[in-house]
Amino acid sequence: MKNKQLLLTFLGFLLFQISYAQSFTVCNLRENIVYVGIPNPIEVTVENTDNKDILLTSKDATLTKQVNGTYDLDVSKTGKLSLVVWKKNKKGKLDSLGNALFRAHSIPEPIAKVSGIHFGEIKKSVLTASNGIIVLIEGMDLESKSIVTSYNCIIIYKNGNTKLFPSNDALFTENIKMEFSFLQPSEQVLFCNIKCVGPDGKERNIEPIELTISK
Repeated sequence: MKNKQLLLTFLGFLLFQISYAQSFTVCNLRENIVYVGIPNPIEVTVENTDNKDILLTSKDATLTKQVNGTYDLDVSKTGKLSLVVWKKNKKGKLDSLGNALFRAHSIPEPIAKVSGIHFGEIKKSVLTASNGIIVLIEGMDLESKSIVTSYNCIIIYKNGNTKLFPSNDALFTENIKMEFSFLQPSEQVLFCNIKCVGPDGKERNIEPIELTISK
């Protein structure tokens, strides 16, 4: 009889625990990876719960709630971070529903390209049709937030002579475009000392572009 009462008590406690538990989802666009120095959009949902009754916190990052119920997550260092999901109960108090784990990475180094080419041969017609340098952060949706602030264009001719053309933005200057029109096969165009401001606001000196005019 005593064992039966213990079993019923345990089952009652277990049912209470199951009825209290709720599934939740915490996600972003990058498969639980966030990046240092930029706002990372985070979405949290709890089944059968309005956004106004959900709270997301972390001791490892700063979370700013947006109007639509999403959060912007800002983190200052790389490594693991834990987000805690809370739900407001009927008494107005917060109950913890669980944790979601993320990993913070540094933003990858940008790659500079002209017409999609970083190194190798390029047709003269393709080069002359290009407007300037495009900076990409491969595997991320941050291309438009990376801005070239300056670079040097060096043209190496068949006879060994070189010309240097500086630029203070990503675009090709009129002088550079004019010089492109005179290029011959096997002559080289180098874009070096490329300075770029990334989405985190930091200026970087990124790898040069090395192009050879194809035949």
